[in-house]
Amino acid sequence: MAASLPQSELVIVRGASHLALLDKPEAINDGLVRLVKRATPGRAALAARWIRERLRRRG
Repeated sequence: MAASLPQSELVIVRGASHLALLDKPEAINDGLVRLVKRATPGRAALAARWIRERLRRRG
């Protein structure tokens, strides 16, 4: 599945059970941090940010 998704990353957490969040939280957190760093805001988020900044400037 990861190969078919652009910018995806398959993370295999060795030595973890079905409760990987509890077994290996560092590995999960590292993967999530990489995901957030790769994420780019969509068009709606960029438009909302632009509107907020314009309203903020008007005071």
